[in-house]
Amino acid sequence: MRSLRKSWIGIVLIFLFGISLFFWRQSSYVSNIFNSDNVIAKVGSTPISTTRFNRALQMNIQQFNQILGKDLSSEQIKNFQIPQLALRAIINETVFENEFNELNFNLDETIIAKKTKEVVPLLYNKNNELDEDYLKQFLSQQKLKVEDVVQIFHYDARNDYFNSTFLDIDFPSSFANKIESYNRHIRDIEYLKIPIKLIDITEILKDSKVMLDNLLFEYYETNIQQYKTDEKRDIEYILIDKKDFINRFSPVENEILEYYNNNSDLYFKNEKRNFIQFNNKTSSQAEELKKLIEKIPTYEEVISYANKKNIKYNVFDNLGHDEVLEEIAQPLFSLNINEQSSIIKTPLAYHIIILKSIEPERQLSFNEVKDDIINTILSNDLNNFLIDLENTISQDILDGFSLKEIAKKNELRLSSLKNITLNFDEFDKKDELFFNSIIDHALSANLNFINDIVKLNQDKLYTYEIVKITESEPLNFTDIKDKIFDDWKKFKQVEKIELTIKNN
Repeated sequence: MRSLRKSWIGIVLIFLFGISLFFWRQSSYVSNIFNSDNVIAKVGSTPISTTRFNRALQMNIQQFNQILGKDLSSEQIKNFQIPQLALRAIINETVFENEFNELNFNLDETIIAKKTKEVVPLLYNKNNELDEDYLKQFLSQQKLKVEDVVQIFHYDARNDYFNSTFLDIDFPSSFANKIESYNRHIRDIEYLKIPIKLIDITEILKDSKVMLDNLLFEYYETNIQQYKTDEKRDIEYILIDKKDFINRFSPVENEILEYYNNNSDLYFKNEKRNFIQFNNKTSSQAEELKKLIEKIPTYEEVISYANKKNIKYNVFDNLGHDEVLEEIAQPLFSLNINEQSSIIKTPLAYHIIILKSIEPERQLSFNEVKDDIINTILSNDLNNFLIDLENTISQDILDGFSLKEIAKKNELRLSSLKNITLNFDEFDKKDELFFNSIIDHALSANLNFINDIVKLNQDKLYTYEIVKITESEPLNFTDIKDKIFDDWKKFKQVEKIELTIKNN
């Protein structure tokens, strides 16, 4: 079973060739099947790449796994015709995509960028620039190339525009209002709450006394699923936690110093200013205030005066030129300490500012930024290591390595959990996120099958294998007879309630 993952991929490729032949012969419109490592087909001039197909295939398999509550075997993947479904879905999209290309129906790059940002907002940083590190991570997670991402988002944006222009139909407002009224209507209901324990079944018990054991055994067999032991599973797993590799990648002093010297511009601190600011709704209010304070020589005395007269003001500390409104920044950075500005008009109000102090620009020393540099180097190295390790393990799984071999090859710890059940809670609560995840996955996984890597977050991932399944078995009737009797009585009470309601 260790090479099951590898074998189903082989089946998928062989099956794809087989099922595709009839389809491909029907039209020369689709050509160049599997003629390169990157393109499995073309619809007109529009290519379908291997990465795009593999991604669609994986998504379809995951959807079937979720629906069925278990991981599909290679035979089930073939029987459910999942490769055909994935390929047909991509071809349907690509037919429209090719038509868009043939008609020169293209959208401006800004629209594509906006669509991309809506779907994957983390691709862009706060300065609206592409985050290349996240892009690499995103491509790795989605198993796509940059070209595939651009192609997918370009098609989605054009398709949305096409659908909204030609296919989306709005109801007339009068119809829409009626539909909305129906959807939001409120109902008052009356109901009867019947305590089961108060339902008297004395006569039923009396009549059933002679045959009670037979009735209980019949009820036991009919509801046997309620009276079974829990299925138990033993699992082996490899957990990869970024913090476990911190010591391995902690930079040495020379490396930290070299980074500081090569990136000194990152550690240059621009001039900062501390000031107080008065805000007035109207120009006349600002002018009146200006007359009251313009002769006061220091900002401390201005604050004291404002406090006495209950005049509101704001205090701002350590702000750079680019951290305040442009209308305020320009006069602020031309003031001397204790100097008052003229009245400054902005879209918000009329302002008067008084400079408290100046923190001159300077180059931060090595010791000041050493910890920050260590964290930066460590974070970059750990992230790259984790991405490489994930790719290596994924390839090892495809190559049929056992979990023990993967752990030894990559110098990782192989751990285990025994007798996992639906209510299993014998684990370290400090890592509850991981254990809840692996137990949930393990209860629906197949035996002797190394599963795909599961990413908990940016710092943790794991892979696992079910090594033993102890099947659920019926509990002995004699051992649980009292419980069966209680359940049977409740059943008879409910049955009597339903019969009474039916007769009345």
